Amino acid sequence: MKSVNKIAAIATSFVLALSLAGAAHAKTRTTTVKVENHTGKTIETLSVIHKYSDNHREAKTWSNIRNGRSTPGKLRIRYNTGFGTSGQDWWYVAYKLKGESVVRYTNPRNGRSVIDTIERFSKRNANWAANELGKVPTKTIKTKVAKRVAQIVIKESAKHLLNNGSTAGFKKHLLRSKDQSGGVTIKLFSNRKVGFYSKSGKSTTGTSTKRLLPR
Repeated sequence: MKSVNKIAAIATSFVLALSLAGAAHAKTRTTTVKVENHTGKTIETLSVIHKYSDNHREAKTWSNIRNGRSTPGKLRIRYNTGFGTSGQDWWYVAYKLKGESVVRYTNPRNGRSVIDTIERFSKRNANWAANELGKVPTKTIKTKVAKRVAQIVIKESAKHLLNNGSTAGFKKHLLRSKDQSGGVTIKLFSNRKVGFYSKSGKSTTGTSTKRLLPR
């Protein structure tokens, strides 16, 4: 019995030592995120969310990014590196292109959390959109209504997903210590693909769409 207790004590001490070593070597780092528009159209509204597991959460929304341009201000994010860290970097991007009546959003694993959130905020604005379109259903009115609904849906959905602890439907692009100086560039392409680029590597994913107005 004494030998068993001794082994248990040694194991406990070893686990505690590993935990303390991890805490000593884990480091919170910061870097910046910018988005490049390669869609061929102006992006009217764009939101990006970054989550480092449950430790860090950041988001930013931009407006009117012309084709071939980058977002005017960068999103500053935090992430952990070093021995003992087990978190992951998760990403979500949603945007609306000029002239379209849909919101495009990353959802690589078809996560219900993302789909349900987009659906919820779209339905909340459906009556208002229908009422506005019923007044004078011209192309100009449709364009203005689609733009307004997209702004609300993208911003409110991003806010909800940021505060929700789930990463279901988010894209994983893991950051390393060397990414602190290089930053992250997110590229939106005309083929509806979204790429995440940093010094440590790149990741790509497709997008899903949600129609904002009736056909």
